[in-house]
Amino acid sequence: MVVFSYQRKEMLAQTIADLKTHEPALRILVVDNGSTDGTQDMLAAMLGDGRVDKLLLNRHEQVPQWQKGFALAQALGLLSLEPMDYLAWIDDDMRVNRPFVRSCANVLEKLQARKVRLVSLLVDDMQSRSHPPLETLVLDEIEVQIKESFNGAFVFAPVAFFAEFGLPPMGQGVNDVCIEDSYYSRLLQASGGLVAAIDASTHLGYRQSHRRPINVR
Repeated sequence: MVVFSYQRKEMLAQTIADLKTHEPALRILVVDNGSTDGTQDMLAAMLGDGRVDKLLLNRHEQVPQWQKGFALAQALGLLSLEPMDYLAWIDDDMRVNRPFVRSCANVLEKLQARKVRLVSLLVDDMQSRSHPPLETLVLDEIEVQIKESFNGAFVFAPVAFFAEFGLPPMGQGVNDVCIEDSYYSRLLQASGGLVAAIDASTHLGYRQSHRRPINVR
């Protein structure tokens, strides 16, 4: 699990606590993009006591573009030598409300023939408007929405997904090319791929988005 962090110390602490509660075996890497609100000291303590497994700290002025796309590329580079089948990522303003690893892996396996390539774990009214479902089905007693696009606040994907679709381009500011969910949604639509969405979280930070231009180079 890659957790993206910037200037949300209290919400980040709750996100990590939720992850450890519902998926205690999950290995967690936090990428912080230059927080100055005490987040980095808190994360150092979490690394020391084992609540997080890896920690990558950036200076904010050295983040060259939309920070999540850059942080995702950093995370995959750091983890490239470790064996893993799946990688998930989550924002620091999310509440996780149930276990999800087994459910997501099961959805991807059973819907592979439908060309479902990743799972979004955020379902609410705003997501239904922004990313309307094509259909809804029930899989092993879990309601699953099938979509053509997704929000990147909480996502679960096979590692092979990145080998096929690569990483968002670097250094282009905040636009649909380098924001990771827009980038991958466009590639999925072009290839006929789909997204499964299940309800496993609550988004707290809709009104506190960090999507603003930073240090375009």
